[in-house]
Amino acid sequence: MFLSLIEKPQGLIINLAYYFTRRQSGRVITPLKVHSARLPSAFGMFYSKVSRLDKKLTLPQGI
Repeated sequence: MFLSLIEKPQGLIINLAYYFTRRQSGRVITPLKVHSARLPSAFGMFYSKVSRLDKKLTLPQGI
């Protein structure tokens, strides 16, 4: 059984995300409607921390 889409989310942050994706691509993308609209805000903060840590990673030049 598939999860249904959330067309009108509750909450300021997800409404802003809907607005900016609609503005950028002309519509709200399906993963945002299905997956991200159901996640607590703590997951978003976790993903942003992981992204910042990924940018700090470096690999040695030669082996």
